[in-house]
This record gives sequence, structure tokens and C-alpha cells, in this order.
Amino acid sequence: MMDVAILETEIVILETEIVNVGALLVANNKLNFSFPHNLCHDTLLVIIDEAYHAYEAS
Repeated sequence: MMDVAILETEIVILETEIVNVGALLVANNKLNFSFPHNLCHDTLLVIIDEAYHAYEAS
């Protein structure tokens, strides 16, 4: 079984380094295709939500 501190660290990394990086790519239209403005805007909410998850896990 994984140590709780290690699990919390892994959650923080997942939330901040993986999910948020992808969300930022969408929010800032940094991909080879464009998303509708409302979807880009919604990804900013995802970033806020993921940051809160990381905060709670740390």
C-alpha cells in the first residue's frame, strides 16, 4: 500500500502539472486546432478546481 504522504504528493502533481497543463493549452488556444471561446473559458474553471484539489491534498 502506498504511503499517504506519497499519495498526496502524486495527487498534487497530477492536479497541477498534468491536468492544468492540458487545460492551459486549451484555454490559450495553443494547440493545432481551435476550440470555441466558451470551452476555452470553461477550462479556466477547471484550472481553478484542480488547484483547489491540489491545495486540499497537500
